[in-house]
Amino acid sequence: MCGRFERHSTLSEFSKVVGGLVAEGTDPLPPSYNIAPSQAALIVRHETGAHRVDPFTWGLVPGWMKETGKYAPLMRALRLSTRNRCFAMHSDTNDV
Repeated sequence: MCGRFERHSTLSEFSKVVGGLVAEGTDPLPPSYNIAPSQAALIVRHETGAHRVDPFTWGLVPGWMKETGKYAPLMRALRLSTRNRCFAMHSDTNDV
């Protein structure tokens, strides 16, 4: 279950906590207790003086990947990092 998180509240409940939240349209995503890599989630970002909510796909997409829907390798075991092309650029420079 690596890389998963949860969203408890609806967008309208969240906007009561975060002042000045701009969310165009209705809440596109319901609360979820199991948001996994490659699934849609909501982010809050600061844009032109206001906090804005937008949907995005949760996960890490390597720059060389041409098809983004194939998989989302957000978390991988360290033992696989030297054999996996997703993490090849980091295998020589980052020792754990």
